[in-house]
Order: sequence, then structure tokens, then C-alpha cells
Amino acid sequence: MKDLRELLAWQEAHGQVAHIQREVDPEYELASVAAAVQKQYGKTVLFEKVKGSEFPVMSYVLNNRAAVAAALNMAPERMTHQWSAREEQQCPYTIVEEGPVQEVVDLEPDLTKLPLCLHSDGNNGRYITGGVLLAKHPVYGDLNASFNRCQLAGPRKLRVRMMPPQHLGQFQQAAEELDKPLDVAIVIGASPAVMYSGASKIPVDRDELEFAGALGQEPVEVVRCKTVDVLVPAHAEFVIEGRVLPHVREEEGPFGEFTDSYVPVMKNHVFEVTAVTHRKNPIWHDIFAGGQEDLMLLGLPIESEIFNHIKKFINPDHILDVVAAPFVFGCFIRIKKTREDEPKNLLLSALGAYSWTQFVVVVDEDVDVYNPNDVLWAIQTRCCPEKGVMVIPHVTSYTREDVKEENVGKFGIDATAPLEKSHIYTRRTNRWNGTYDLKDYYTE
Repeated sequence: MKDLRELLAWQEAHGQVAHIQREVDPEYELASVAAAVQKQYGKTVLFEKVKGSEFPVMSYVLNNRAAVAAALNMAPERMTHQWSAREEQQCPYTIVEEGPVQEVVDLEPDLTKLPLCLHSDGNNGRYITGGVLLAKHPVYGDLNASFNRCQLAGPRKLRVRMMPPQHLGQFQQAAEELDKPLDVAIVIGASPAVMYSGASKIPVDRDELEFAGALGQEPVEVVRCKTVDVLVPAHAEFVIEGRVLPHVREEEGPFGEFTDSYVPVMKNHVFEVTAVTHRKNPIWHDIFAGGQEDLMLLGLPIESEIFNHIKKFINPDHILDVVAAPFVFGCFIRIKKTREDEPKNLLLSALGAYSWTQFVVVVDEDVDVYNPNDVLWAIQTRCCPEKGVMVIPHVTSYTREDVKEENVGKFGIDATAPLEKSHIYTRRTNRWNGTYDLKDYYTE
């Protein structure tokens, strides 16, 4: 899908959009209502009236695998396999002279008029959370895309979290060593392919707009920014242009992050805004850190990283699912087991594949890895604790510096049935299951 509006149209056609016509306050109320609607109804939430801004706000757009699969032209049950194949490709972008994202150009912008949201008690101000930050390496010219939180600090000023080893932090460091600012564009409402490229784990020397083209299976159309030397997706909703200043740091935070805790106040970078461009009737995109949309963005790239490692130890066709859910610090792997040593080899490989992964569970093909209760059932009925639990001590398993020392070690669980007794572990069935529409029997 070329832009986020195509996904919204698909979701509308499938009854997956909740329209909120009552005016909401972007401070606390919007985030709370969006989370409640998504939790109860599992829908994208579109707020048509937001206090203090003329622009509507969408949230929880990337909220389920079916929608993401449709947006990326993937099969929901084969997303990690297809991501892995596309990760080996690049698709050069196409530069166009004009695009919808520059229908309106504001060279004297006031960010306070945009619907930046305040998400949590204790957050120090309003934030851009759905922005993909694009920048060009000051020496090598590679384009990088990444998600970075941006705190509103004035009508034309933001504070941005970007530190090495994150790629954008490396770009900024290279510019700072040259005593130069780093040109950056913050893209809000990018296409799903661009957002997933920004969330990906590809190497720093890969152009992420080209990778977005590979993910979406067609070149990304881009336009040149009006005031900075950055290319941006032509079909995005908003672009905030500006420069990250060298040798300048200001206190940013606290911020309630995706782990459902607070990142403390830190010295972070200062972003001076030079222009804002947008569509004629744009929609702002807000992402709640740690919400279902955020976890979907984080999860698929991690799943693919793990898949790329474990396929060295087992026929890739026998890896049926790799799911970093319901949270991204753990992983469930469903396999067609052919040897008794396979689960332990997979556990070792998967635990080393990604630094965030604290635990991995391997299950048989009859277990639903999208249902944590079914995985717990497999652990409780098929895992032999004496032989099936693997603990790897003394390795870091949490990335936050302030709690890193207390969070060490990883573990894996083999929750597969022994092959020689597979007949004993066969699950019961009912031939009627899945053959009827429950509405023929009961409706609310």
C-alpha cells in the first residue's frame, strides 16, 4: 500500500475503524480513549475532533497481523518467512517533483497547533511518537529511517532521543564531529512499508527507503524537502523539516515508554524546525508506546531476526511460526519437529539472535502460538522441567541502562512432545469444530 490512507480504506471496508466524533483533549484523554477502544473492539481509532488543532488523529492503525499483511502484500501466516526473503533485497526509490505531502508548505510553523499528545501521568510534555525520522549520512550519503520520540519544547523546537549505537545517533555523531548540524525530516503518516523499514534491524549501511521499497514490493516515491537536504515519502501525511544542532543537549523526559515504566530525565538532542509540509486534509498519526500498534511495529522485525538465525538449524519449511508476542521480550516458535535435538538447538540460536529476547518457548505444530494460554498449556503438559528448561546465566537481557545490572540471564523452554510418544500426546478433536457459524446458534 502506497500510503496509510490505503490501509485505512481497507480497514473501513473490513469494519475495523472506530470513528470518534466527540471532541477529545490531546492531553491524556485521547490516549486513554484510544487504548480503551482498541482493547475492547480491536479497531483503529480515528478522532475527528481534537481540542486545539484543526487536524484529526488516527491511532492503533497497525494493530493486527491481518492488516499489516494486507498493507505489505504478505500472507498473515507467512510474514516472517516473507520478511526474511525481502530483507535480502533493495528496491531503489523514485524521485518525483511533487507529491501530496507538500500540498501545503508552512515556512513559519507553530508546532503547538499540531495535535501532539500527552500520553501518561508524569510525562514532561507532549510528544511526537508516530514520526519516522529520516536523515542522510553526512559522509557516506546513506538514508536512514528510525522511530525516535520527540518532545515539544517550543513552537519551532523539539528535543529528540537519538544516541549511538542507534543508527540515527551514529549519523548525528558523524555530523557533530564535523561541527555541522544534521538535516532531519520527521515523517508522520508514512506508508506501512516505510514505517516497518524504520523499525527494522537492517545494517547501518543499507538505505532504508530502498528497503521500504523491497518490503512493499514497489519503489517508494519520494520528494525533496523544502529547507533541508533529505528525501521524504511523497504520500505521507506530514513532514516536519529541521536540523539537529551539534554540541547542544537539553533535558528531556520523563517519558512513559513501551515497557510500561518511565525513562528518566536525560540530556538529549535539540531539533530546530525549519518548515512543516502536509496534505491539504492531513491526518496526524499518534502511537502509544507499548500499545498493540507499537508492539506490532517492534515485533515483526524481531521475529524475522530470530527466524534468520534458527533456519540454519532446521529446514525453514518446518519453522511454522515465530511470534514475539504478547510482548517483545519473549518469543514462541512453532515447528514441525523431526529430531529430538531440534528444540534445544533452536532455543540456543533464538536466544542469541536478539539482545532483547529474554526467553523462548518451542512448541509443536498443534499449538496456537498466537494464544498465550495455548502456549502455557503446552508448557504445563509437554515440558519436562528437568530436561526441557535451559538457563543461560550472566548475559545481559534488558537494554535499559538504569536496570541493566539487575536483569541478567536468559532461559528457554522445550515444550514439545517426545517423538516416540507422539501418539500419547495427540490432542483431542471434534469433527464439528470450525464447520458452522456460531451466529446460527447464538447472538448477543
